[in-house]
Order: sequence, then C-alpha cells, then structure tokens
Amino acid sequence: MAQDRRIDPYLAPQILVKKTRIHGIAMQPRWKAQIAKSKIQNLKSKIQMRLRPFRPDDLQTLYEIDQACFAPGISYTREELTAFIGHRHSQTWVAEEAGKITGFLIAHREPRKILHIVTIDVLKAWRRRGVGSLLMEAAEQWACAHNLRMIGLETAQDNLAAQKFYAARGYRKVDEIEHYYADGTAAWVMVKELA
Repeated sequence: MAQDRRIDPYLAPQILVKKTRIHGIAMQPRWKAQIAKSKIQNLKSKIQMRLRPFRPDDLQTLYEIDQACFAPGISYTREELTAFIGHRHSQTWVAEEAGKITGFLIAHREPRKILHIVTIDVLKAWRRRGVGSLLMEAAEQWACAHNLRMIGLETAQDNLAAQKFYAARGYRKVDEIEHYYADGTAAWVMVKELA
C-alpha cells in the first residue's frame, strides 16, 4: 500500500527542527534563525502602553494630534476639543508610551444609554500597533460598566481602514449622512449593540 507523502502541518515544525551538521558543527536551518531574529525584533518593539484620564496640560498635544490625524474641515478646532473634553457627560482616555502621548479618545454619554465616540486619534507612527484597540476597549468597557446599551460613531465614507477596524470590533453601518464633514465628505454611522 502506498504511503501518503503529504506532511501534516501540525507535525511540520517538529520535522523541520532537526539541526544540520556541517563539519561536525551543529547548524540551525536558515528559517529558524529568521524566526529567532523576528522574535527578538518583536520583543524590542513591544509597547508598554498605558491609558490614563485627560489632564488639562494635555490639551495642546491633543489638539496637535487631531490636526495631524485629520484634514482641515474634519479636524476639530481647539475650542471644539475643549468643549467636547470639558462636557460633564464626556470621558477622555489618553494613551501614552514612555510619557509621550500616542493617541486619545473622546466619548460622550448621550440619552437613551448610548455612548457616542466623538473622536479617536492615533499618531501615524503608532497606528496598527494596538493603540486604537486599547482606546476602544477602554470606552467599550466603560460603557458596559455604566449599563449603556449601544456605542455609536461616525467615520468618513472614504476612510476604509477605519471602517474595517470598527467592523472587526463588531460595529455595523446603519446610516449614511451626506455632507457630514465641513469639507463635504459623507459619513457612515456605525453602531455596536452591547450585551
């Protein structure tokens, strides 16, 4: 009977771990050295991110981050940011790494047990490194702890990366608002029902 020569993918790492001997010296296969190098690089790049509440001396930095993250007409003025942060029903989370602010999220508790994400801003150099997820997780946990039933937000119709990010977190598109932003860009309203 012919033996099946396909390698079980679960056993492949065990099979490939065997070291090669060249002139009596044990050598690791090249792929193992590459994985080891990758693991070292990942350990070096691990972030020690922490979240904290907004402090008044953060305002200038948050304003600069918002201006860097969004185009004019979409970004907020300093007065608007001040009003959102200072509202009695608002919460602001600040993400920082080694004392440097890397992003922030402002959320506003609205009637009917809804949390509205006003803005989530992450510096470009820190995107796709878990900062946005950390901020969203904090807002979602806060909403659950306060027995809110839903979280809502708006995102630009052409911001596909943001739409994908929110969809992966369980948000769904429920409405489109034409000319939502000052520059005329339409927005999607996305919501997440909380259990």
